[in-house]
Amino acid sequence: MEIVVDKTLLENKISSAVNFIDKRDQSSITSHILLEGKDGKVSVKATDRENGFWSEVEAVVIEPGVAT
Repeated sequence: MEIVVDKTLLENKISSAVNFIDKRDQSSITSHILLEGKDGKVSVKATDRENGFWSEVEAVVIEPGVAT
């Protein structure tokens, strides 16, 4: 994934998502934040299996992809 995005906007979304991850189990999918770049946006997703977070920020997506 290769993107161009406003750093402050993305940092704010990630900071919000951190509240929704499970910090006790580092091997679980619930201990990560998923970033997905496509269609001119970066989506930020996180869950602790009880609550979830999802948000998007506009970006220039040079190469679509995902990262955790």
